[in-house]
Amino acid sequence: MALTYSTTKAILRRPDLAQLRPSALGAFRRTLSIVEDEFLAGEHPYIAGEKIGLSDVYVAFVVRWALVSIGVGQEKGFGKDDFPRLWTWYVCRFLL
Repeated sequence: MALTYSTTKAILRRPDLAQLRPSALGAFRRTLSIVEDEFLAGEHPYIAGEKIGLSDVYVAFVVRWALVSIGVGQEKGFGKDDFPRLWTWYVCRFLL
């Protein structure tokens, strides 16, 4: 299934969303850990090196949507102290 506006809207309106949220947050935390520990672990300012690339744009969109738009950034374990490189990369390069 493609993730479109209508499928996203349907997912967010599910009556069992509260029961699904803990496992979804755990899966998303693992994804952010990969971004933090592998993609942003080097000394380069962007995921693929010295210049912004498509990977940065794609990841920034997902990060903003999850952390800001749907509020995951306010959840325990997803803050600036938990993912310092990710938050610094996003704030400094894409403006929160």
